[in-house]
Amino acid sequence: MRFRLCLLLLVIVLLGVMETSKYYQRVQIQFMTRLGMKGPAVHRFLMRAHGPLSLSQCTVYRWMKHFQNGHADCRDAPRSGRPTKLTPNKLSQIRLLLNGDCTLTVKRLSTLTNLGFGTVQKALRKCLELHK
Repeated sequence: MRFRLCLLLLVIVLLGVMETSKYYQRVQIQFMTRLGMKGPAVHRFLMRAHGPLSLSQCTVYRWMKHFQNGHADCRDAPRSGRPTKLTPNKLSQIRLLLNGDCTLTVKRLSTLTNLGFGTVQKALRKCLELHK
């Protein structure tokens, strides 16, 4: 057991303990899963190595199950759809709609502009600097 931990520490140091990206944490999870470590121990180790930037316990368990089922890829699966982008044209459209009726809700603005709810919120707060 002590040899495994030393070997694990060596691998994590070689991968770069300061690297806290999700991909490198998944590589570490894959390695610890192959060593036969249990979920709580893997999560504790990631918490020690990455602190508040570590993956959640649920995510660690999900990736361990992924690797135990024979998968070897540490990357996310491609997702369908495309995130909506806030173009200058859409931003001016939101501005014009608000100039016409300042009581429009975020939900109504997202319907009128064909943008997501969160994208409209972001436009109002960050780009147009409008708050409640």
